[in-house]
Amino acid sequence: MVVIGFSGYAMWFAPFFAHFLPGWALNAVLVIHSEEGLLHSLHLLHPLRQHAPAPRQLSMDMVIFTGVESEEEFKKKRPEEFSGLAGQGKLESRIGTKPPVWLLNFSRVAGTIAILIGLLLLVLTLSAYLRE
Repeated sequence: MVVIGFSGYAMWFAPFFAHFLPGWALNAVLVIHSEEGLLHSLHLLHPLRQHAPAPRQLSMDMVIFTGVESEEEFKKKRPEEFSGLAGQGKLESRIGTKPPVWLLNFSRVAGTIAILIGLLLLVLTLSAYLRE
């Protein structure tokens, strides 16, 4: 955050920073800012990559929004952890109550919007990067 912030200010106020930075440093700032922007755009795709573990399952895991996972989902996604907690008698503390329908719907909309924004920023960043 500091790197992309400083490089952004250095490009925005280039005449000011040119008083104490050499010209090659301002060029380097442009490259650094572009690379950091690309990395951050790719990081916005993290929910899709992290919460869709199987290629055939391209839906997001609603746990990132609701904080609750049903017993069936937990058993299906992490069978080793499920059997370990069940053996220790700690399964009830791990399983929560099912979230309301409105929260699930809101989570799907918010997640889809986040992924679309990430994809849009990725396309815009790549188009700006490839144009130079």
